[in-house]
Amino acid sequence: MERCDFSSVSSILLRHARQGAAYKQETYIENLFNSVINHTSLKKGKINKATVSKWLSGTLRVNSDITEYYQREKRRNDMMEDIENLILPRIADPGLLVQELYDLVFQDADISEETKNDLCKGSPWKEPGEKAAFIRDLICFGMERRFIKRDSHFKASLAADQISPTVANYIFDEGVPGPCRHFCGRKRELSLLHELLCREGKVFIHGIPGIGKSELAKAYARVHKQDYTNILYLSYSGSLKKDITDLPFADDRPTDSETDRFRKHNRFLRTLKSDTLIIIDNFDALPADDNFLPVVLKYRCRILFTTRSVFSEYAGIELTEIEDTEDLFHLVSCFYPEAEKSRPLIMEILEVIHRHTMCTELVARLLAKGLLMPDQVLERLKKEHASFSSSDRISISKDGRNTRKTYYDHIRTLFSLFRLTGIQMDILRNLSLIPLKGIHARLFAKWMDFQDLNDLNDLIEMGLVKERDEFKVSLHPMIREVVISNLPPGICSCRTLLKSIQAECLRHGEFIPYHTLMFHVIENTISTAIKDDESFYLQFLEDVFPYMDTYAYTEGMQQVADEIEKILQSRPSDPKDHAILLLYRARLSTDSGKAVSYILEALRLLPETDAGNAALTGNLHSSLGDLYRLRKEYLPARQHMDKALSIFHRFGLEDTHDFITVYINYSNFLLQTGSPMEALDNLLRLERRMEDNDFYSVDYMLLEETLLYACLSLQNVKKARLIGSRLLQLYDVFYENAPEAAAAKKAMVTEAFQKARLRLE
Repeated sequence: MERCDFSSVSSILLRHARQGAAYKQETYIENLFNSVINHTSLKKGKINKATVSKWLSGTLRVNSDITEYYQREKRRNDMMEDIENLILPRIADPGLLVQELYDLVFQDADISEETKNDLCKGSPWKEPGEKAAFIRDLICFGMERRFIKRDSHFKASLAADQISPTVANYIFDEGVPGPCRHFCGRKRELSLLHELLCREGKVFIHGIPGIGKSELAKAYARVHKQDYTNILYLSYSGSLKKDITDLPFADDRPTDSETDRFRKHNRFLRTLKSDTLIIIDNFDALPADDNFLPVVLKYRCRILFTTRSVFSEYAGIELTEIEDTEDLFHLVSCFYPEAEKSRPLIMEILEVIHRHTMCTELVARLLAKGLLMPDQVLERLKKEHASFSSSDRISISKDGRNTRKTYYDHIRTLFSLFRLTGIQMDILRNLSLIPLKGIHARLFAKWMDFQDLNDLNDLIEMGLVKERDEFKVSLHPMIREVVISNLPPGICSCRTLLKSIQAECLRHGEFIPYHTLMFHVIENTISTAIKDDESFYLQFLEDVFPYMDTYAYTEGMQQVADEIEKILQSRPSDPKDHAILLLYRARLSTDSGKAVSYILEALRLLPETDAGNAALTGNLHSSLGDLYRLRKEYLPARQHMDKALSIFHRFGLEDTHDFITVYINYSNFLLQTGSPMEALDNLLRLERRMEDNDFYSVDYMLLEETLLYACLSLQNVKKARLIGSRLLQLYDVFYENAPEAAAAKKAMVTEAFQKARLRLE
C-alpha cells in the first residue's frame, strides 16, 4: 500500500512525463512552485539539487514557508495554472495519470472516506484545468498531512506490505488506559508476551479473575508503545461485532446503519498490518460464544486478548500469582505506609489469600482506611473460611472456563469489611449497569443527581471503583459480579439513573455524544436489573426505543421491543401500549408488507382518537403513509399523511417534535412525487413559524436540511446558499462535542451542492 504524500504524487507525475523530455527533478520543482519562487524571497538558489532529491524521495519535508504560501485560495489557483501550463504539457497521457493518482488516494487506508471524496469530488476529470486542479489538491494535501520519513526501514516495510495506516486521526478512541501506577513484578511475563506476539501474532492471556490480566496488557502497551504504529484498545461488551461497529470512525455519519458502520470498520481493520496491536480486554467468552472471533483472528495485525477462558488451540500465557511475595508486600506498602511494622501479619495475610492480586490491593486499601488493624483482617479472613483449599483453589472445567468459587469468598469478605454507607451501596449498584469501559465521573454524578463526588471518591480510595484514564470510573469485572450478587440492581433502586437516561432519550433528534453508552446501560438494565416496578419500566422502554431508532441501533431496538412484549404478555395492559409495540415492530421489520399490517392492526386497537392517544395515532398514520410511499402506492400514502397532519392540527400539537417530523416527512413525499413547489411552500411556512423561537433547536436543523434539498431541486440558488451557510453554523453548535459528526454533516451539505452542480459560496 503506497502512502499518498508529496513524494508519491510527484513520483507518479515524473514517471508519466513524455519519454525523451528530459524532465529533470529540479525543473519539475521550479515548474510546480513557480509562483512562490517568483513572489517570495525563496530564490532558485535555495532549492538546490540535494534538497529537491530529499523532497522527492520522502526523506525531507517540503519547506514550511512553501506549504504556508499555498494555504490561500488565490495562491492555490496560481499553482493550478502552473501545473496546467508548465507540467501537464510534458505528460504523455494525462488521463492515465489522473487515474493512477485517483487510485493512489483511494488505496491509502490512512485517509478517511470523507477526505477521499473531497479530494476526488470532480471525478471524472475531462478538461486540462480540472485535471490540474485535482493534481494541485493532492500536492497541497501531501505537503500538509503528517510527514512520515521514508527511511530505509520505511521503504523495506512498505515493500513488504508491513506498514499500517496511522489511525490516530481516523479512529477517535480514547487510547489504552494506563496500568495501575503501582504495577509491579511481571517482568518475565512481559518478555514472554512480547516474544509470543512477535512470533504468533495472536495471544490470549488467561487466568482467574482479579489476577492482573488487564494490567499486564496495559503495561505491555506502555512498555512497547514505540514498537507499534497503532495500538487500539477494546473493552469486550459480549459481542466482537458490536465492539467493532461502535468504534468511533471519523467518517461515520449519524444516518449510517449498524450494518454499514460494521462493514466499513471491518474493512478498514483488515488493512492493518503487524505494526498494529489491538488489545481486546475481558474477552470472557468461550470460542463458541462469539461467532465473529474467527473473523477477527484472520486480521493481519497483532491481537492480544485477556480472558478467563483457555483457548488451547492458540498461543497463550496463563497468568498466575506474582511469584515474589516481596513484590506483593511492596504493593501493600504503596497504600499502607505502616506495612513494615506489621510485616509478619501482612505476609501471613498474603498467604491466606494465596497472593491473589486484587485481594492484595483490597487488603492494602482496607488497612489504609484505618477501619481494621492487620490482625483483625487476618482473623476475619480465617473466620469466614476465605482461604483457598488445595482442591478448589484454581480448577479448570472441561469447557475451558476457569471455575469461580473460593477467591470470590475473599472478595465478599473484604467487601463486607468496608462498612459501606447507603449512598455508597447505591453507587455500586448503579455502576453495575455501566459497561466495563466506564463512564465519565461527572456524567455519572449528573445522572445520579449528586451534588458532589465525595462518596464516589471514597469508593475509588477503597479500590471498589476503578478510576480509568480521562476521569472515567467503572467496576472491575470481579467486583461487578460480587455487587450484582450482594447488591442486585433493580428498577426501583436505580430509578434516578434510569429517569435521567429516559430524559436524555426524550431530547428527540438531538445529538448526544455519549448515546452509545446510554444504549449499553439500557441493554444491561434489560439483562441484569430486577424488574420490581413494571409500570415505570414499561414507560422507560417505550421512551428509549425512538431514540435508538434515531441511530438505527437495531440490536438494542430489538431487545427493547422483545422486553415490552414480555411485559404486556404478563399482565393486563392498555391497548395504547400494544399499539406502541406494533409501531415498533413495524419499524424493525424489513418487509414493508408486514410493517403495513402491523400498523393497520395498531390503528384497529385505537378506533377513537382522543387527547390521550392523538400523538400516537398521528404517528401511526404518518408511518403508514411513509410505508405506502416506499411501496410507491402514492394515493394511500397521501391520504394517511393528510390524516396525520389533521390529527395534529385538531388536537393543537403543532409545536411538538412529532408534528415537525410528520410535516417534514410529508414535504419529502411531495418532493418525491413531483410537487416541489407545494413542498417548498409548506417548508417555508414552517420555517417562518419556527425561526423566531427555535433557531437553535434540532427540529429547526432538520427542517433546514429538508428545505435545502427543496431549494436545490428548484434551483433557488440564493435561498439554498443561505440555508447551507446556516446549516454549517448549526452543526458547529449541535455537534460541538462530536467534531467527526459535524464534519460528516457538513460533507453531506457540500455533496448536495455538488450534485446540483453548484458551489456553496
